[in-house]
Amino acid sequence: LLDEPASGLDPLARIEFRELLKELVQLEKTILISSHILTELSDFCTSVGILEKGRLVVGGRIEDLLAKLKGATTLHVEVVSGAQQLDALLNRHPRVRSHMVKNGAVAIEFDGTDDDIADLHGEVVRAGVRVKSFYEKRENLEDIFLKVGAYEVS
Repeated sequence: LLDEPASGLDPLARIEFRELLKELVQLEKTILISSHILTELSDFCTSVGILEKGRLVVGGRIEDLLAKLKGATTLHVEVVSGAQQLDALLNRHPRVRSHMVKNGAVAIEFDGTDDDIADLHGEVVRAGVRVKSFYEKRENLEDIFLKVGAYEVS
């Protein structure tokens, strides 16, 4: 059992520790880690259990939990020019649940397959929007934690 194992480690030691854990995973060793630093855990954990007030709220393989809890896909788009054309296209697109401009980027809640995402990208470019970046936000352990509502201190 490792309790907050990266706490107090300098950046180089954290990298070395993470590589050591990855080696143990490759050897199919089970390691139990208690940590609040969820972003670090996602680099080497295959399964997770989230506790709230000493009770297991959710547990299982990370990929299974992400699939089970996945809602709409969140896309992020940054444009060089053509923000008005992008806004008009998103307002009328049948697969766009909502979109919001924040800090010069557009976050899009999108219902569709990977092919639908590729089609949307093509539509955006054909509409004359000059795209700087277009990507899907991947959910992670923090998203699982927030979706299951584990907010109380254990």
